[in-house]
Amino acid sequence: FYDTGAAFGVAVSGSYAYVADWYAGLRIIDVSRPTSPQEVGFYNTSGNALGVAVSGSYAYVANWADGLRIIDVSTPSSPVEVGFFDTGDFALGVAANGDLVYVANGGNGLRIIDVSTPSNPIEVGFYDTGVGAWGVAVIGSYSYVADDGDGIYIIQNDLLVGINEETSFSPGSFLLAQNYPNPFNPTTTIKFQIPELSFVTLKVYDVLGSEITTLVSEEKTMGRYEVEFNAITLPSGIYFYRLQAGDFVETKKMMLLK
Repeated sequence: FYDTGAAFGVAVSGSYAYVADWYAGLRIIDVSRPTSPQEVGFYNTSGNALGVAVSGSYAYVANWADGLRIIDVSTPSSPVEVGFFDTGDFALGVAANGDLVYVANGGNGLRIIDVSTPSNPIEVGFYDTGVGAWGVAVIGSYSYVADDGDGIYIIQNDLLVGINEETSFSPGSFLLAQNYPNPFNPTTTIKFQIPELSFVTLKVYDVLGSEITTLVSEEKTMGRYEVEFNAITLPSGIYFYRLQAGDFVETKKMMLLK
């Protein structure tokens, strides 16, 4: 037993337990000897630490009204804050999966933050859970969000896993494949198939529905085609690509992670 004061959340990695300790911020406890835990470091998050997740060398702290704090814990005795993201509401719970961090953000639902550059975290998605998101866990391609008014939300999210398999084409049909790779940086390939002579348009849009670029706008004979999309001038985030060929229309989502 170790009395930290006001522990609200905990994550364990290796020989250390990382405690979100309300006013006392992040406390780091050496638990290599479970019968004799010892505090080895702490970081004052200057707020109210409610939840914590650890991935690699970083601890991610849900810090109530002060958003998401990113702490370098590679030296447990001397943790250092390296990044911050204002989630816009109360950051109550947090989970980490690779370069993505998921924040249960009260009335603002689930926020998904790209932390591949810890000093410059970027929001890449969100989901409105309804009343108030209090806790989150991520397993595989699903996130599980505890909402204090609506119960539990189970959210399938393409951001959670990369799509690294190419799509199989069936002859004699229209088909728009998932871009490959996805997520991508900065280029990706979009493949499509048309079974007859058609005027084809392939366009890319941002999350607000504004057109970013037109990749294809011409008549094409039956066959399979592929187009490279270069997003080097665009910020990280979710984008959509839309294929129209005659009466066939389909839209798919892709993710740019820089």
